[in-house]
Parts: sequence; structure tokens; C-alpha cells
Amino acid sequence: GWKEPNSYLILKSLYHVYPSLRYIHCVRHGLDMAYSQNQQQLMNWGGWFGITAAEVLKDKAQASFRFWKEANRSVIKYSDHLGSDNFYLLNFDRMCRHPGEEVSSLMNFLQPGYPGCKIEQLAGLPKLPSSSGRYKRENINWLTRDDRDFLIRLGFDCPLSLV
Repeated sequence: GWKEPNSYLILKSLYHVYPSLRYIHCVRHGLDMAYSQNQQQLMNWGGWFGITAAEVLKDKAQASFRFWKEANRSVIKYSDHLGSDNFYLLNFDRMCRHPGEEVSSLMNFLQPGYPGCKIEQLAGLPKLPSSSGRYKRENINWLTRDDRDFLIRLGFDCPLSLV
């Protein structure tokens, strides 16, 4: 295995070469990602998902969120080809907030019957970064109902009211 954030871009090719591939797709809260200083993926791959330079110049946070949503939507759509035995969607925020449950679920995906004593040890590792929830200090009145629904579908908190 390896950790390479851009692997999702070549997931179809990886699956073609390695049909027994087991893929873990880790996702952070899209609004936190939208307000991150690190926008390298948006700059590198935004065009693959229809994000234009004009959109980025107009409102980088909105463009970043749209990139996050479209990129993750494409991976989740493709996960139907992999099946639940070969695809695992890991909600990073949930992992940090409820590490015991999430580590247990992840380890069950990787190796059913993994010893519980090791899970307890692994559950002590995830830590919620200080940047979690940074979007709460921002004006997100641009968020659409589809944006909100997608966040909720992936298990993330989202403001209940939309303008």
C-alpha cells in the first residue's frame, strides 16, 4: 500500500491493472478543505473537473469546494465498480472524533478478525487537527442544497439553513 492523495485520479487504471485492488479513500470536510491554504490539488487538477481559472480568481473557496465535491463524487461513483469488499470510504473527521469505532471498521475492511487489543492501540493515534471547523468562521451563504446534501451524505456536519 501507499499514501498518495492523487491516487483517485488514476483509480480506474489501477483497478484495470490490479483487479483485486483494495482502495481506501480518505475524505476531510469539504468546507474545511475549501478554506485551506493548501490549494495545490485545485490548481493541478481543477480543470479535470471543469473548474476554470476564472472561477478560482472570482472565489477560490467556492472553486475549491466545487473541486472537492466533483472529485469525491467521481470516486464514489466509480466505487460501484470496485464493490464494498474493495472500496472503503474513510471520513477523516469521524476517524478523529470516534477513533475506536472507525479504526475497528477500517481494520475489519482490511483484515476481518483483527485483534481488538491492537485496535485499541491504533485508536489512540488519530488526532483532530486545529484546522477542523475553520469554515465556521467564514461566510458560506454560497452553499447550495446539493452541496449541503453531499456533505451530509459523506457524514459531515453542515449548517441546516441555506440562504
